Amino acid sequence: MAKAKKKKASKAPSSPQLTPRQLEASAKTTQLIEQLRTGSDAKQAEAAEAFDLGGGLPCFDIAVSPVPLVGAAIEPLVAMLSGRTDHQREAAAGALRSLMAKVANVFDPRDTPVADLVIKAGGILPLVALVRTGTILGKEHAASALHSLAACSMANRGAIGEAGGVDPLIALAREGTDAQKEHACFALGSLCFNHAANRAAATKAGAAEVLTHLSCEGTSMQQGIAGFALRNLAEPVEPPRDLEEPPPGKKGKGGDKKGKGKKKK
Repeated sequence: MAKAKKKKASKAPSSPQLTPRQLEASAKTTQLIEQLRTGSDAKQAEAAEAFDLGGGLPCFDIAVSPVPLVGAAIEPLVAMLSGRTDHQREAAAGALRSLMAKVANVFDPRDTPVADLVIKAGGILPLVALVRTGTILGKEHAASALHSLAACSMANRGAIGEAGGVDPLIALAREGTDAQKEHACFALGSLCFNHAANRAAATKAGAAEVLTHLSCEGTSMQQGIAGFALRNLAEPVEPPRDLEEPPPGKKGKGGDKKGKGKKKK
């Protein structure tokens, strides 16, 4: 019995050892999160910008990321989307956009995705509001963050549509700066992907006209992204696949014959 216990103990996974550089980055992240929570308006915006730039932070800097630390930044960043100053709001949106886009590349698959943490913290409504009324940079960052959320799941696409996210993105694609138009088109393309309600809302709000104009008259980048959005706007919604359905090539007479052959053996 003692030997068996020793074997079980030896198989237990050991915690990865952080290098001095990783420990230093973790300490810096802890300080920044405290600054997000308790700092002045200016200090909070400064901390959010550090997460956006990612300089020396564990989420961008190491393969073994201290996930709880980075995840702990999401709630105060979402709260800052409704902060008192324009600087706070645009910095928070930029940080969330950056974390959703980049942290997923180094997080352990067992950890909660950053996008899910943003949803749980109530990030959709303030991001949609920022697309409507934010600064030039705030609108751009918010549209990019909505694109990241919409690209993650059908549920996120539905939640953004229900929050009224389609109309302000179309307005941004029509009237925004070049960079805003690009991010708005990306977000619209993701929102419309295989989602009937969002496609109907986008069509009603004139998305096809705006996207067609950009696909013909926009910059080379806008033309490509608008084409992507137009395809997702126009393609029919596919029904959910039945997990029990045989894969292509196994149906019909050929598939039946193969099945019979196996049974004879």
